[in-house]
Amino acid sequence: MDKRRLFLCHYPMITWPGARHQGLQLFGHVHQNWQGSRNSINTGVDVWDFRPVTLPEIEARAARLLVNAHWEQVEPGRAWPTVLCAGCGRILDPALISGQAVVRNGRIVVAATNETIVFMEKAMRRWLPEGRHVCPECIGGYLSVSEVTLPAGFSFDEIRNRAVPKGK
Repeated sequence: MDKRRLFLCHYPMITWPGARHQGLQLFGHVHQNWQGSRNSINTGVDVWDFRPVTLPEIEARAARLLVNAHWEQVEPGRAWPTVLCAGCGRILDPALISGQAVVRNGRIVVAATNETIVFMEKAMRRWLPEGRHVCPECIGGYLSVSEVTLPAGFSFDEIRNRAVPKGK
């Protein structure tokens, strides 16, 4: 779903098809005994106030949970990414374009090159922590409510997570 592989099983599992590729396991069975972990989350109705929930709600809760303590033993060399978007809490992979924007000195920049994506307004500087990553969707949202500004002559390309010269 939305390019993220989901694995549904009544029981919580430590690994499953797609787990190595940031798949998300949805399970029940344990009731309120365990919330789950970063990549395996309890979706039983009793832990969600007996109401339907959306995938973004599930992903946001999963992003706040710890990585399973046994993950490295079960999937050696496949460490689970722990970089989260400072705006929405979404799991980001710094190896992908969507995970390369970071807050530095009142700007959101490309981590590797320090290239400015947007300038942060004063109010935003108070709550968006230095050094934290920001996803393209949050940057686009901040632009829509004027919390950030683009360099002169640039527009924001959400797919590339970059400020690009207008018309390119």
